[in-house]
Amino acid sequence: KDFKEVIEYTFTINSDLGIPIELITKPHPKYDHNGSLNLVDGIKGAIPWKGSEWLGFQENEIELIIDLEKKEDVSLIEIGFLEDNGSWIYLPEQISTWVSADKNSWTQTDKTDIDPNQMKGHVFQTLINKEARYIKVKIKAMEVIKDGQEGAGHTPWTFIDEIEILYQYEWK
Repeated sequence: KDFKEVIEYTFTINSDLGIPIELITKPHPKYDHNGSLNLVDGIKGAIPWKGSEWLGFQENEIELIIDLEKKEDVSLIEIGFLEDNGSWIYLPEQISTWVSADKNSWTQTDKTDIDPNQMKGHVFQTLINKEARYIKVKIKAMEVIKDGQEGAGHTPWTFIDEIEILYQYEWK
C-alpha cells in the first residue's frame, strides 16, 4: 500500500527571516531542530505541536541575543511559546529585554511577568521602543512544576517558536 504523509506549513514572510540569533542557552538535544534558525524560519509552531517546529529548553533561564545586522528603530518583539501541561511544557514566568549598539553596553527595555490572559494566542509581545543593533532576551521559566499540576516536582519544558520583530516604521 502507498501512504503519503501530508504536512502543511504556513509561512510568515517578514524582514527578519534568517537573521542571526546567538543561543547563549542551548536547547535540549532532543528538541534542537535547526538551532536558532528555527526561531526565524517563517514557520510558526503548530498546535497540536510537532517537535520539529519548536526549540525545547529544560533550563529555568534561557538567554539569546538577536543581531539585527544594523541599527534599527525597534518597536516590539513577538515570541511564540507552547503550553501543553500534559507534556510538562509550561509558559515561562517572565521575560526581560535589553538593547545594545555594540554588544558590550546594554540598556534594559522591559521586564514583564507573563500573564497568559494577555497573550495573543500563544504569542507574547514585549516592548522595546528603542534604537538597537542587538537585542538580548532573557526568559525565566518556573524552576519546578508546582504541586497539583501535571509533572509536579519535575523541571518543566519551555518551548519557543517564531520570533518576530516589529519596527517603528511598520507602525507609521
